[in-house]
Amino acid sequence: MKTFILTTITIITVSFTSGQLFAATDTLEKVYTEAGYPYADLVRRAELVQIIYSQNGENMTCRAQVMRNTQILRGQTNRVKQQDFIAKPLRACLSRVEAKKLLKKIYQ
Repeated sequence: MKTFILTTITIITVSFTSGQLFAATDTLEKVYTEAGYPYADLVRRAELVQIIYSQNGENMTCRAQVMRNTQILRGQTNRVKQQDFIAKPLRACLSRVEAKKLLKKIYQ
């Protein structure tokens, strides 16, 4: 099973593209998530995937943003438990249904 490494940046954005990590600062935290449809395909096709989040106690408010060419596609904002976000950030912030919709828009 393929594994992607997701890097969280201390400023509010998590960015990765096709398995490559990008960061605006040297302070990084690596989080490992499992790849799977539609998430792996979405990461592969996008130039940049960002997870924008904020923490409020034990809960996180987050959303995913995908960039491809000149398109910026945004997922819905979700409120998730901190442990779900830590375990699988992209899946916690982007539902499977929403990920499929974004993937379809990228292919159009």
